Amino acid sequence: MLRILFSCLAAALFIGSAANDSRATSVVRFPFNTLCLNAPRILRVRCLSTAAEIDSDRNRVFTRTQFEVLETIKGPAPGDGRIDLVLPGGRVDGLTQVVPGMPVFREQEEIVLFLTALSDTGSPWPMGLYQGCYGVRTDSDGQRQVELHPGVTPLPGGAAFKPVSDQPFRVDLHRFRQAVLNVLAGSPGAASETPGK
Repeated sequence: MLRILFSCLAAALFIGSAANDSRATSVVRFPFNTLCLNAPRILRVRCLSTAAEIDSDRNRVFTRTQFEVLETIKGPAPGDGRIDLVLPGGRVDGLTQVVPGMPVFREQEEIVLFLTALSDTGSPWPMGLYQGCYGVRTDSDGQRQVELHPGVTPLPGGAAFKPVSDQPFRVDLHRFRQAVLNVLAGSPGAASETPGK
């Protein structure tokens, strides 16, 4: 039964990819420690604007998103306090391209981004696509909370980050930042890559 299901899924993916002239995307799952250590830059940002554009060959859509840098957690701070991401996918002039796993940003949204080095578009990407994007929300007491999504965004180790269900949950921004800094400092408490261990 499992073999039949797998064969059907593989056939559907093949047919779907043959009908679409988009590039393939593979996403490697990252443990939290690897995300922290391998990201050249970790920034807390606010989305200022987002706009889709078509490349010069008119066969691919890219979305350019500009962010205001609110805090630099790792790596060099941008000189002008802003950073642009140019990522594949988006909708413009009746052409829509979707890249599975690629994050979509909304204006005024606050996010902690774990970024790669520059890509061939001249901009960094979130590491592991959606895995490198942690939404930041303000709770009813005015405190900043980072959203953690079990199975989607890698979770820091330790009891404070252990999910009680598979539903998204929030942790204090300061505690999340400290978990990142502990990994970067090689703290013994940061050695665990599995929540709760």
